[in-house]
Amino acid sequence: MGQTRIIVRTEGKIRGPSTSLRMTLGTMTRLFRFDLSHVTRHTSLSSMLDLATVHCEQFAACLDQDFEIAFPDGTLALKLSEARPLGSRPESIREPFALTFLGPAKLRLPQQIYKMRNATLGEMEIFLVPIGADQTSSAFEAVFN
Repeated sequence: MGQTRIIVRTEGKIRGPSTSLRMTLGTMTRLFRFDLSHVTRHTSLSSMLDLATVHCEQFAACLDQDFEIAFPDGTLALKLSEARPLGSRPESIREPFALTFLGPAKLRLPQQIYKMRNATLGEMEIFLVPIGADQTSSAFEAVFN
């Protein structure tokens, strides 16, 4: 019989060195017991970046740095290659700007919100759109209005 990997994220405290999880799939209910004495807790040292107030200059200071996309089974690094202002608008609370990230040549990601991490800025959720690819890289853009 093969192994199944289950990832459980908790929002509160885990009490004690062991716990149980009851799972119901259709008409079958199973009770699983776990020994958590060897589990280490991952604590993020940075809070989520407030994208409502972030400015182009903050990202410009991170040019050529890696921004890791967090997936359930690992991470994928994209490099911030450009942070450019888009010109001021009277109705905007900040100057709009665009970011360009580069990844591997054959990388195809659907446009959607991705949870990303950067050593300088911390964690953030950014809507990325694929904008092109060639033999050397794939490009993705995020626009902030």
